[in-house]
Amino acid sequence: MNKFLILLGVFTFFTLFLVAQPAADLKKYEDSYPGLFAVTIEEKIEMHFELVGDELLIYEDLYRKNFYMTDLTGYMKENEIYYSTFNSVENIKATTFIPGNKSYKTKKVKDFKEKDELSSSVFHDDTRFITFSYEGLQKGAMSELSYRRIYKEPRLIGPEYLQSTLPIEHKTYIVIVDDAIEIGFAEFNLDQIDVSYTERNEKGKKIYTWELSNSDELKSESMSPGLAWYAPHVIPYVKSYTANNEKISVLSNTSDLFNWYNKITQDLNEGEHDPELQTLVDSIIKGAESELDIVKKIFYWTQDNIKYIAIEYGMGGFVPREAKYVCENRYGDCKDMASTITHLLNYAGVESYLTWIGSNNLPYRYSEIPTPIVDDHMIATYIDKEGNYFFLDATGRYYQFGLPSAFIQGKEALIKIGENDFEVVEVPRVDANQNKISEKVHLYIEGSNIKGKAYSKLDGYHKSTFEYNIENLSKDDKLKFYKAYFAKGNNKFMPENFTEKNLYPNENPIEISYDFRIDDYIMTNEDELYINMNLDGIMSGQKIEADRSIPIQNKYKASFETENILTIPSGWGVDYLPENIKIDNEFIYYESSYETKGEQVTLYQKTNIRFMNLEKQNFDQWNKSLSAIKRNQNEIVIIKQKNE
Repeated sequence: MNKFLILLGVFTFFTLFLVAQPAADLKKYEDSYPGLFAVTIEEKIEMHFELVGDELLIYEDLYRKNFYMTDLTGYMKENEIYYSTFNSVENIKATTFIPGNKSYKTKKVKDFKEKDELSSSVFHDDTRFITFSYEGLQKGAMSELSYRRIYKEPRLIGPEYLQSTLPIEHKTYIVIVDDAIEIGFAEFNLDQIDVSYTERNEKGKKIYTWELSNSDELKSESMSPGLAWYAPHVIPYVKSYTANNEKISVLSNTSDLFNWYNKITQDLNEGEHDPELQTLVDSIIKGAESELDIVKKIFYWTQDNIKYIAIEYGMGGFVPREAKYVCENRYGDCKDMASTITHLLNYAGVESYLTWIGSNNLPYRYSEIPTPIVDDHMIATYIDKEGNYFFLDATGRYYQFGLPSAFIQGKEALIKIGENDFEVVEVPRVDANQNKISEKVHLYIEGSNIKGKAYSKLDGYHKSTFEYNIENLSKDDKLKFYKAYFAKGNNKFMPENFTEKNLYPNENPIEISYDFRIDDYIMTNEDELYINMNLDGIMSGQKIEADRSIPIQNKYKASFETENILTIPSGWGVDYLPENIKIDNEFIYYESSYETKGEQVTLYQKTNIRFMNLEKQNFDQWNKSLSAIKRNQNEIVIIKQKNE
């Protein structure tokens, strides 16, 4: 491809653009994109894969031009371009086009500064930013940016998203590859947009092009999965290349990826036997009655004693630190905890394995794209003699042994069985009934008010999430949290006398009991009382809006069971009970039934949320189920005074 012709075309287009009247341009974009503050007029990404001698050269050239339709552009003036150990940035050019009466005035950016990345979630990493400001950015202005990014590690090439948070009038993504290089592509969610794709050969190069026009902006919604689940994007990766008549494999398949991971971890914890570590391990596993008990004790020790701090620096973002170092310093990231668990288990005579895995922010599988983009997390795996897998992630302080971290459910785990051996295993999704909140409530009528005594049990992920939320809360803040968490009836819910049992480190379900009062909850009409016995409204606010297109993601499947027992006042009897209902489909199970025994009415309810990801095509079925549930939950019990 003739790059000079491409650049000439871009220059000609924007030369013509600049002679237009600024007022006309502003009206055009305000009319085309009402309510939006900016639009990307043109974005062009050229990705190059070249063989220079026997070395790979990978770089991309970016060009972007934005138009701004409001004065709310102050935060857009400051811009950042990241780089790190694995890539560098050069040839940065940035310009503001400031509107005048008849033409635009250009103002080139001259001051580019560097700064470290500071993140509350990362203790230290090597990400740095080049920062700059567009001078004169205002309503009716334009900004222009171009630069080159050079990739130093061919295995670490990220995705190219074809949409952004701004609408894009025209975007082109071009990948230019030397014939000596075998390239692979993984495409995700391209069916969501109207994109044209072409490929051709030209002068010893393969040229792949994705082009789209007038694409909408990406919108955010509550309970959305990670961007990669729904945003259209392309991921290029190098399978192999031929240099000096030798084919060099890079990422042709999962074996290539494992070989790289194996190479960078092969010397981990290979030092001489350490008496201090042995003493530590012996103290940890003292009293263990089985191999599984040994694994459990070392897992909990790591969870309790190693503080999780994300540390990413160059290859330190991929290579775990020595277990001895982690144990001495008592902190580490996910890789360090995996290193610690496997090494301490080795000292205890138990075999376990380093494991790479992705979080639920990522939709990728190793069979689709065998690159490091599939995984962003590391754990340890233990396999018992019956072939049961235990996925050991000590980064979550309150996760129970035997439960995988909630965010790795359903993900593929790449397990290092040996120096030349691995397997890929899918982490199971924990059944809803293992993540249960069950509650038994006794209700008493006092005029138009209701009093109650509640006993709640929280298990599985509900328990660990609850413990995480109350960690380090003051007494007053804890009471506020409990009031919101156990809210019932209406905003006049007043709980008191909370008692707790089986908080961490106890593995049994948390048990919480409390008293409460809800004033003005009961409606009266002469000799009748009306009471809605469904106090929790678990499914309230869960209806999906008609214009939503982004999938919904739950952190885990969940179960809720309630037993509300109402004592009927003396001299009164039940006049009406709502009908029983059952809904049973692949996304939700809901059952509600009423029973009268003597002077008591009992409402039994069970709700199982059976999905972790709900796609757009299933929204209607979910909403129909929800409508039926809400109708049932709005039903009231009528209690009538008995005739003497």
